[in-house]
Amino acid sequence: MKRWIVPTLAILAINVLVATVFKATMDGFFARGRPILDPLLLVASLAALPVAVVQPWMVVAGKTLGGVLGTALPTTCLSVLIYVGANRGRWLATAWRGTAFLRTWKAIAIVGAAVVVLLGYGLANHVDFPVRSPGVPFELRRVVGAQGITPRDSRYYRFTLFIDSEAIWRATVSEGELVSLAQALDMHPQPASEVSEAFLDMPPYWWRPVLSAGVRVLSTGKFPTEGRGPDGFHVLAVWNRDDRVLYMWVKNQTF
Repeated sequence: MKRWIVPTLAILAINVLVATVFKATMDGFFARGRPILDPLLLVASLAALPVAVVQPWMVVAGKTLGGVLGTALPTTCLSVLIYVGANRGRWLATAWRGTAFLRTWKAIAIVGAAVVVLLGYGLANHVDFPVRSPGVPFELRRVVGAQGITPRDSRYYRFTLFIDSEAIWRATVSEGELVSLAQALDMHPQPASEVSEAFLDMPPYWWRPVLSAGVRVLSTGKFPTEGRGPDGFHVLAVWNRDDRVLYMWVKNQTF
């Protein structure tokens, strides 16, 4: 009996890790602000899927009890009872021997290299390099086209696109085009104090608004920088007369 203690603890550790990865992946499925972590979690979830396949009761435990330990502990107990009872421990022994490669320096090096590559991809994705969405976000395309505005060096960064949508947009526009856009979106002048740190500190490398003397701040009202905010179409914009670059944060709350 004692010889199965280490393999059983190993299976428990694996189940805890898998449950943690699954929970983190699902928690962040519709979340914003985790573009570095989410690619890693997605790959880790795919890699961990076989563990759930051979232990389908893990899904039931996760749904009924929830939490990492609430998923991992009953899953491990049931797996040991079923596999040890049915196979007299042969499955546990086979599984333990199957982890031998994972405990070698070669495996550690491969995993380390994969993590470095994924982190590099996640960081590039986080700062939007290279730019993956040139143009105008769909929330503003109709208005921009209707006003005859021709934005230059236009690009946007999408946060969410489900029931609600959220994006930031950067483009070079003339002062006349800014006035037309402000009228079409019913934006009004605001003091520079309305521009929060959340607006200034966005992920893309190309998002660098400057609150200089020639800056103009416009919004559709009290912009919800934190959380979802009330229903409706919300816009906060900063335009600098020095370089004519417009920075705009858009939240379209449908329901």
